[in-house]
Amino acid sequence: MLTRINAAREDREAGFTLIELLVVVAIIAILAVIAIPVFGALRDNAANSAAEAEVKNAATALEVYYTQNSSYPAAATVGADAGITISENVAMDYTLAGDGASYTLAGCNVDTQQKFTWDSATGSFTGDPVEDATLCVAANAGAIS
Repeated sequence: MLTRINAAREDREAGFTLIELLVVVAIIAILAVIAIPVFGALRDNAANSAAEAEVKNAATALEVYYTQNSSYPAAATVGADAGITISENVAMDYTLAGDGASYTLAGCNVDTQQKFTWDSATGSFTGDPVEDATLCVAANAGAIS
């Protein structure tokens, strides 16, 4: 009989109590509440970096096109002629200057509304929040207008 009581006592001591399990679940929940916004911000930063890289790659492709053809492509055929590909979350706008000697390339991350602009006349690259939301809409994503 005493052996049975000791065996039952050892079995009860082997598990976790409900309070211990609740404390562990609460700690995990607190860590999740802290970590989720941090991961969201990192995701947005990665998407912005990808959009920025696409604008820089497109500008490089346009310069290669200029080197090969002694002129920049027309606005209507810039994607096909220059070999520029754009991912599904980036919208791009290409504007050829009136004299055809320079261009402006604006790219926008449609998820975070971050705009990146390359001006070939000045050689400047800027990254700003979008003021004009017409470029940065999902309908324009993955295309050059």
